[in-house]
Parts: sequence; C-alpha cells; structure tokens
Amino acid sequence: MSLKSKIIEHLSQFHTAPFLFVGSGLPRRYLEIDDWTGLLKRMSALTDRPYEYYRASGDGKEPQIATEIAKDLHLKWWDSNEFAESRENFKAEAINKESALKIEIAKLIDKQSECITKQPDLQKELETLQNATIDGIITTNWDLLLEDLFPDYKKFIGQEELLFSSTQAVGEIYKIHGCCTSPNSLIVTANDYESYHSRNPYLAAKLLTIFVEHPIFFLGYSLSDPNVSQILGSIASCLTSNNIDQLRDRLILVRWAPERSVFQINDTNIIT
Repeated sequence: MSLKSKIIEHLSQFHTAPFLFVGSGLPRRYLEIDDWTGLLKRMSALTDRPYEYYRASGDGKEPQIATEIAKDLHLKWWDSNEFAESRENFKAEAINKESALKIEIAKLIDKQSECITKQPDLQKELETLQNATIDGIITTNWDLLLEDLFPDYKKFIGQEELLFSSTQAVGEIYKIHGCCTSPNSLIVTANDYESYHSRNPYLAAKLLTIFVEHPIFFLGYSLSDPNVSQILGSIASCLTSNNIDQLRDRLILVRWAPERSVFQINDTNIIT
C-alpha cells in the first residue's frame, strides 16, 4: 500500500477534515526565515554589543537572550537617528521597554514574508498544501506564509484574541504566538513566555474541541519542540486515559528527513 493510501485509510475513520498545527520549519523552508539563534543575532546587530554578550547574559536561553537585547535596544531605538523612520511609523506600538525589539522583529519578518521561494519543487509543495482539504490551522509562526496560502481564512492573533473571540473551527488561522502585523502580540521575551505559559490551560481548553474532533497534522515541528509538548500536556490533563488513547490516534507528526530516499509511516508517541 502506498503512503498516500495509508494516510487516506487512516483519515477515513474520522468524520471531519484535518487541522494543521504549523511550526517554524515551514517558513525556514519556504521563506528562508532565520531560526531562533539567527534572529537574535540579527537583533543584537542593531545594538552596540555583540550577540555573545547577550547569550552570556541570558544564560544561553533564547527568551532571556531576547530580554537582554530588548533592554539595550529600547534605549538606542528612542535616541538614535538610525531608528528615526521606525519611531515615526511605529511609535504608537511602543508601549513598553520590549516593544522596540518586537517592532524590529515584526518589520524583518514582514519583509521576509514577501520572499516566497522560487524553486519549482518547493513551489509545487506549496501548491499541494494550498489545495489540501483542511478545516483550519494553528500556528506558532509570526510570518504571513499561511495567510498567503489561505487568503480566505479568518485570522486570530495571539492568545488574548483567540480566548475571547467566538471561533467556528472552520476556515480559521489561530496565530497563538502572535503575528508580525501586530508587533506587541509576538511571544519573544522571557516575560512573554511566562505570561503565555500561565494561560496555557485556558488556551488548551479553547483548543480541546478541535483536538478531540479533528485529526491534527503537525508540520514543521520536532518531537522535542516545547511549543507542542506544553500544549499537548495541557490538553491531556483534561482527558481520561481512555480519551488520551483516542486523541493520540488523531495526532500525525510530519517529519522532514532528507537522508531518507523513501517516505515512511512509523508509530510514535507525541503525547504521553
């Protein structure tokens, strides 16, 4: 049986179309957007100190590194002529000491979102994704790739908007870590992650119906990604052991393995 046939057979047991849970692997592949370290290096270059200083100050932890960069960038952003245009265009978005960093990240991601790959094989992959039959998308990404692929989908930005909006779970994109179109929504610094994690149980409750009623394809994540494990852990805490077994059967992790010459389907627990 072919891979396609196996997937169709597995999905045939469900009565709803899949949801996609999309991570940073997709924008890195199709937009060539930086990983965490690359992004922080770009942001540190906007300050007067090297990335290594912030890495040491943040004990090597990305959200804390971002916090340290934000402290210095805040001062320079308001004082330097280098950021005069940013101040003019985005001063209304500057609501705290971390806003300057988020504004500059949002500007960068917005610009990179326009640079969709021109490689024919990758464009074909995007066309396949665009034509997929799905009910909706959950993503931790900040870029605009998914909006470009699914322009008719309604977008909800950040936990706050998602938690307090009436959602339909059909034709929607949930950007749970924020979006570059709204700089202060970005989950970047240690403070952001602390606030985000404190609301994880509420977010999980909002997403619970989607997870128990739809098969979920995870794209652009690894098994060890904390963004996935934390949400799945919160959702699992709401379920009985029997329901967890049913949920596990709905979760499908798509992994990119360039060293393999053929596609494979393996049983792997992504919820414990």
